[in-house]
Amino acid sequence: MLRRFVTGSVFLALGLGASSASAAFQAGDVFYIGQAGTVVLATAGGNLSGQMLADAQGYVAGEIAFSADRSTMYFCMPNDGKVMAMDSSGTMQSFATGLTHPIGIAVLSDGHILATEWDAGEVTDITAGGDFTSATPLVQGLQRARHLLQRNDGTILVTDEYANEVLTLNYPATGVASTPFASSLLLVKSLAETADGKLYATTQWNVFDITQGGGFANKPVFASGQNFMGLAVDAQGKLLATVLNGTTVFDISAGGDFATASPWAQGLPVGDTTIARVPGPICGNGKKEPGEDCDDGNLVDGDGCSSKCLTESPGTGGAAGGGGTAGTGGGTGGSGASGGTGGAAGSGATTGTGATGGSGGTAGSSASGGTAGKTGSSGSGDDGGCAIRSNGRSNGAAWMLLALALGLRRRRRA
Repeated sequence: MLRRFVTGSVFLALGLGASSASAAFQAGDVFYIGQAGTVVLATAGGNLSGQMLADAQGYVAGEIAFSADRSTMYFCMPNDGKVMAMDSSGTMQSFATGLTHPIGIAVLSDGHILATEWDAGEVTDITAGGDFTSATPLVQGLQRARHLLQRNDGTILVTDEYANEVLTLNYPATGVASTPFASSLLLVKSLAETADGKLYATTQWNVFDITQGGGFANKPVFASGQNFMGLAVDAQGKLLATVLNGTTVFDISAGGDFATASPWAQGLPVGDTTIARVPGPICGNGKKEPGEDCDDGNLVDGDGCSSKCLTESPGTGGAAGGGGTAGTGGGTGGSGASGGTGGAAGSGATTGTGATGGSGGTAGSSASGGTAGKTGSSGSGDDGGCAIRSNGRSNGAAWMLLALALGLRRRRRA
């Protein structure tokens, strides 16, 4: 796991670019960048005073995004009008220039990279890198385009800070949907989505759960008590929130008032909204991704694919059916769960005097490729102490043998 960076300006002075990286960022790590460009690895939280893994040496705000192969981190330097690229060794270089106060950035599932231009109210496709001074934007006409998020279902959202709205991009077509996804969110800033599809947004003072969309005037607040700004969901599912011009990060997963709460991380450089987790596979989205054994579309344990998307041990078959009472067949075997082996059927009961043994129970069925249980054996009965195997059929043959034996005895006496 990466734990040591060097200052990017040293590499730039040597003329080395981001392609010199020899390793990828570690999936699940959480990165925080202060307003002055100080990059901190904050995965474990706690007191992070004095930590600096790299230094962008300029004003950094907005979002962090990672390439699909996790080789490159992208972040925005709004005052310089550019997006930076940093590799896992800490090497930095300009990736996109000529942008008007870029803040939001997202790497989409199709590999495209989008950035918001806050002052221009635009969203621009910067996938190719280079100078975008004269580029035609993908979206324009927003008041203040701030943050971007591609949801688990592929939908792309952008926050329009001054319009107090969250909008859906028409991507890959241009523009946005005519009806906002969410509205009445005062100075809406950042977005984050959990693995189970819960969507959260920070506003001027509060955090709202906006999963269902719609208007949020007079709606209940999810988290309050701090001037929350940036949001990220860590590898354990904790919802983390930065504080405007603050040096702390709070775990707001449970919601509530955080005015007097202890922070999850402290001692950070003064920050804005720049916090993110290095992406990895998303368990529960129904897509088997690298690092997952399986993904059945839920976070339920005990169904063959665990809540961490690891293959579970095959289910065991149902309990074998018990033997019945006199003259009754054995029980039916249990069905195997999630590929387990079906339970064996019960044996027929051993009966009392003069009764006929029951026939064997039905074999257990199998599910999802499991092995069926075996048919149970038949029970045995007895006739005045002489046990006669019935095998579940008529015992007429046994009476014939008995009659033959009695006849032989009479012949010997004669």
